[in-house]
Amino acid sequence: MKKPTDRRRPIVIDARDAFKSPHAPHRRVLDEQLELTRSIDRKASRRIVVEEKERDDVEKYVSDNRLIIPISTAAPEPDAFVVKIDRLYDKQRLRKAWREGADAERAVLWRLDSAERIDAAERELIHRTLYQPIGKYWAFGPAKALAEALAPTIVRPNAVTIAAAGSVLSASSLIAFAGSAPLVRASSAILLAIGLILDTADGRLARLQGTASEFGRFLDAMLDEFCDLTLHLAIAWSLFARDHRPIWLVLGACYAIGKYLFMFASRLADERSERLKNSEKREETCGGADRDQSESVSDASEASLWKNVVRLAGHADVRWHIWIFLAAIGGLGIELVVYTLYYPVRCLAGAIRREGAKP
Repeated sequence: MKKPTDRRRPIVIDARDAFKSPHAPHRRVLDEQLELTRSIDRKASRRIVVEEKERDDVEKYVSDNRLIIPISTAAPEPDAFVVKIDRLYDKQRLRKAWREGADAERAVLWRLDSAERIDAAERELIHRTLYQPIGKYWAFGPAKALAEALAPTIVRPNAVTIAAAGSVLSASSLIAFAGSAPLVRASSAILLAIGLILDTADGRLARLQGTASEFGRFLDAMLDEFCDLTLHLAIAWSLFARDHRPIWLVLGACYAIGKYLFMFASRLADERSERLKNSEKREETCGGADRDQSESVSDASEASLWKNVVRLAGHADVRWHIWIFLAAIGGLGIELVVYTLYYPVRCLAGAIRREGAKP
């Protein structure tokens, strides 16, 4: 029988070992635990438990981020709901454990006991923050249901990935060759929406079946880019067929070039970031750096609104929804013009920013 939730039961974030080296969870993981415990029950009492020698570090972090939560060095009470800093939890399962008076350990996704797992957890947290800001409100439900239905079958995620690509390519064919009648526009928008649901379902199916692989991630990424390029070439061709102006074909070619340059520049930037990260790790190992890790949090919080808007405009999920909407109203030419300019400009702006950031 389930035990009723006792709201007097304290929620404790066990942050002992939170800032130790070399395998210390990044402060972003502490951020996640704070958000999780806040979402469980706002009326329940919360506090962070630290070791005395780490208290100053944690208090500074809490103060810098304007968080209001008590910090103590006393061990968690025997009946406390303890959320540990060296764990990554599933939010729904954690809430359920709280409601049922169970242990938080049943909601653990990962134990952060190695540098590799900590890095994977941080990537997952970033992924959760950025993944499908619009699609999560409607595509997640159908994608989840589809993945759960396929999980016990022989269908594998790669088949779903190929089906998603097939849906987008079918929409591209309609756009390129079927004209712009209302039924064609509606069919194109529906096929693009189906493609988004399938593209969301393949990753969830991989997790349910335990069949995630490097090849699957490679296939997903390659087909996404192939479909993106094909769709825009189809848009360019349809506009050329409509009014026979070669400028549309030129725009299609310029879009492909701009997207390639953007991806190439992004790859270079990632490699540069990785080199800097490895350099900082070596300096820390030699005792030559005492860098405040909360700097990245404050930097992110100080990012200007327009930069966030520009980044969001390039988000795959946002663009996919733009495709669906403009396909339905016959306005995909607008998207082609805007993004033909968007990628080269953003590529150039990134290069200028990185050059200015050099010491």
